[in-house]
Amino acid sequence: MTHDQQGSTPANEPQGTPATDTTTPSTLSFDKAPAAPASTDAGAATTTDTAAPAVATADAPYPPADTTAYPAGGYGQPGYGQPGYGQPPVARGTDGMSIAALVTGILGLGFIPVILGVLGLKRTKANGTSGRGLAIAGIILGVLSFIAWIVLAISLFVASNAIRESVEEAGGLDELTQQLEELETPAPEATDPATDGTDDLAASATPLKDVAPLTVGAFTTTGLTDEATITGAGALEAYTASYTDGASTVETVLSNWSSGTEATAFATAQTTGFAAETLTDSGEFDAVSQYWVYDVEGVTTLIATNDSATLTFTGPADAVYALYNEYPL
Repeated sequence: MTHDQQGSTPANEPQGTPATDTTTPSTLSFDKAPAAPASTDAGAATTTDTAAPAVATADAPYPPADTTAYPAGGYGQPGYGQPGYGQPPVARGTDGMSIAALVTGILGLGFIPVILGVLGLKRTKANGTSGRGLAIAGIILGVLSFIAWIVLAISLFVASNAIRESVEEAGGLDELTQQLEELETPAPEATDPATDGTDDLAASATPLKDVAPLTVGAFTTTGLTDEATITGAGALEAYTASYTDGASTVETVLSNWSSGTEATAFATAQTTGFAAETLTDSGEFDAVSQYWVYDVEGVTTLIATNDSATLTFTGPADAVYALYNEYPL
């Protein structure tokens, strides 16, 4: 067919009217399978062994599934991992730098906890770890301790200046040292006449009247009276006194001699006025310390010597012994 023939309309068909197939269609049937396509390779000796597809019949309007067209396993369904629900978050712990900031802050190490606290804040923010509060606390404590150190330094500086000025006013360090030594040297203790006895009143610079006490234990006296008779016999001093405890009274005679020998001689002369049977007790501690006790009709007299001093007590026995045992001479 030429180009002209392709563009013309056939003579037996009206122009512009499409051809209509008037043939009555028969019942649909799939009795015959389509022929297998011929091999495109003319020189090939073998053909593809492919099973003919199943056809539909009147009894089975749909063909059975072709199990040879696809692998037996069908289409693989990819598995999808299902995310878990309620999983606990991963624990990241507490930042060590923040802990160190708090510890050094408690110890008052000045700016060290401040530096560690700043580093701890950066680390907690970058790593997501806990400890931000510890870092802040360490910074605060560090600032406070730094202020405290400054105040302490200023106080020490002021105190050192005050000490230096005091030393200069006192005349220098050597003068101040000497003053301190004088303060540390204890003053000599004053002698209490009421309690301090002496074994050698003749050599003492204090007269007997000054060392004789006015109060001895429970006994007191209003004062000492000079005894001229004894001083006329050679005593350096002699006094009489009446001691009483409120219930009993003890008459006392005190004398001081130049030596223990004179004191013993005077005491022995006093004993000659008593009968031998009235002597109830006697004894001596050494050559110049002796005593004699006489009892005459319930009245006790105790004569004693103590080096250069003599003592005579007369009164009830219990009162005499009590006064004698506590008398300092």
